[in-house]
Amino acid sequence: MSDKWQLTEPLIGYIILGNGPDSEIPAVLRDTGKRIELTVPFKDIRAIPGNWFVASRESVNGVLYFGNQIPDTMPHDFLFACNGDSFALAGCRVSGNTRSMGLGIGTGTAVPTYVVCGARNSRYAEINGLRTQWLDAVRWFNLPSMTYHVEQDEEGKCQGVEVCSKSIPPVLVDEKLGLSIRPNFNVTQLTKNDSVISHQLVYIETKTDVAKSWEEHLATHRAIKDLISIADWNSREFIDMSAMSTDDSENIGGKGAVRDRWSPVVSYYPLVKRDNNENFQNTFLFDYRDIGNAGILKWLDLRKDCEQGMTSLSYLARDHSHLALETMSMLVGTTLECVGWYIVQSKHLEKWIKKSHGKEQPSSYQDMLKAIIEKNGIGDFFKNSLLWTKTMRDVYIGNKHADAHSSDFQTTYEATMQSLVVLRVWLGLQLGADIVNMKNRLASDAIGKHIPHLLA
Repeated sequence: MSDKWQLTEPLIGYIILGNGPDSEIPAVLRDTGKRIELTVPFKDIRAIPGNWFVASRESVNGVLYFGNQIPDTMPHDFLFACNGDSFALAGCRVSGNTRSMGLGIGTGTAVPTYVVCGARNSRYAEINGLRTQWLDAVRWFNLPSMTYHVEQDEEGKCQGVEVCSKSIPPVLVDEKLGLSIRPNFNVTQLTKNDSVISHQLVYIETKTDVAKSWEEHLATHRAIKDLISIADWNSREFIDMSAMSTDDSENIGGKGAVRDRWSPVVSYYPLVKRDNNENFQNTFLFDYRDIGNAGILKWLDLRKDCEQGMTSLSYLARDHSHLALETMSMLVGTTLECVGWYIVQSKHLEKWIKKSHGKEQPSSYQDMLKAIIEKNGIGDFFKNSLLWTKTMRDVYIGNKHADAHSSDFQTTYEATMQSLVVLRVWLGLQLGADIVNMKNRLASDAIGKHIPHLLA
């Protein structure tokens, strides 16, 4: 994101509510480092904008009152203007107010969820397009927009380097979702040290003719980000986000033609980190070359068909470093149960199902673990897969039930790590990845490299 749109220094400007003489309200916009705040001064809490921030009470007939007055509801979306720049503040909510003189002078604070930089109107409650970027996307998708050639002499010394950065067409993943993979690059010239930096990028884009909520767009972006986190077991955040609304398109030339206008977005929900600190891992258990567009669409389907299991696995991939081993073990055990039951149901495996009070139920937790490894060939990954099913069963039941025997730390750790390998390999297989390739990559995998004595 351009330094032009950094909000760490307070911006003094106006909220634009309309075209009337009283439609411009003074306000201050700033990034506190924890959230974006819009501070609005007022002269009287009984009038706009003061009564936006009133703590109201509800009457018998269900109407909100302040004294004898019905308070005005603060708009959820604003246009904020400052020194020639403008910002659409979407999803605003009241955060509080301070008053120094009874019902008179004070300030109110609103917190926007999204700040669309450079927007020219406030109509960003719903958007037609969203683009996001995160670290490692270039490596996972392997869609480079840059090539280079090194010239060497007979002794192997570099005599010249030729670098070519070139736009390549986006890859349409799903027309219905408007989901595309969009490789790109940017070139920066550093005049202080006479350097030129060409940086490859890969954006995920969702674009629809009918405007949708931010959350509808973000659901797809989060899903793909989670998939990459599962592939290398490394949490990542958005490092860039931009939005597009057809209500804010721009003209091209003087012939009435228009084009989409993409504007940078600042947000703390979801967090858009702007420090660009890189945190690369050695390898992915599977990547885009292994699964293709069909694998991405299968992943989106699994998020619905095996919702509990895939939600837990995604959470573990994002936040495992903050979890105690016992907590992680419980979540892993629950995820295995969800995946096992999904396999039994989807494959109609009657031998793993029994009837109880007229309902189909798993025969036992250990049978669910066997269903996972026996129906996918994952048992070949371990020196003793049957021992894993028994050990993981004991670990899970021991953590779950107060009257059960608890396993020691080392046993719990090893069973949990093996289980994470099982879940990730199973997912890779569902998405189309090759089991042999995944097995070979485990030696340098974020989890596999820590339990080589348990792998076959």
